[in-house]
Amino acid sequence: MQKKLKDKPQELWFKNKRWGYGWSPNTKNGWIVTIAYLAVIYVLAEVFASQGEELDLIFSLLIGFAVVVTTLVLFFVSLRHAPKPKWQWGENKVKK
Repeated sequence: MQKKLKDKPQELWFKNKRWGYGWSPNTKNGWIVTIAYLAVIYVLAEVFASQGEELDLIFSLLIGFAVVVTTLVLFFVSLRHAPKPKWQWGENKVKK
């Protein structure tokens, strides 16, 4: 049973970017995670903006903490479902 699981590689949700460092969504699951992240950040920004001039320090810190936690969740999900991150400088061209 253990060998059968190893024979089927997991589908990667993210792929390495062609230029620079990081990942981009590769599958439906990757896009769902990315869009969910953006939606949560948008809601947090709207909640923060709705406070107007009555900003409380504790409230601001809680919003900031929520943004950091949400970003860490995205990072660790990406790390689990993506190839090892590395710098990319375009396409690898093989010289013959």
